[in-house]
Amino acid sequence: MLEFESKRKFKKRLYSKPTFLLLFIIFLFTAHGAWGIFQKQRMVNNDLKNSEQILEDHYDRKDTLESRFDRINSDVGKEEILREKYSVSKEGEKAVFILDSDEGVEIVIEEIGFFKKIRVFFSDLFN
Repeated sequence: MLEFESKRKFKKRLYSKPTFLLLFIIFLFTAHGAWGIFQKQRMVNNDLKNSEQILEDHYDRKDTLESRFDRINSDVGKEEILREKYSVSKEGEKAVFILDSDEGVEIVIEEIGFFKKIRVFFSDLFN
């Protein structure tokens, strides 16, 4: 009988309001810590995704720069750069320069006299 009474006292203390309050406070501290860890994990995952994207962009840029470097080191690339920077042309090529101007261009039509028209007509006829 003494054994049953000791079990009853133990159950009474175990299921008492202060015990439940203590367990609830422990649960709150645990939940608060778990929530903080969850938020940090989300932040780390976002940072990881951003870092992977930046790394991928750097690899793409590296590939682009390497291909441009290889192109520049070839003879064709060197010639291309010389042509762009210094307006150099090969033998037999003609260079055309386009100048941008804000000024209006005036076209002057020269009136040709009668005798000059005849001379131009005959010179074009035999050329």
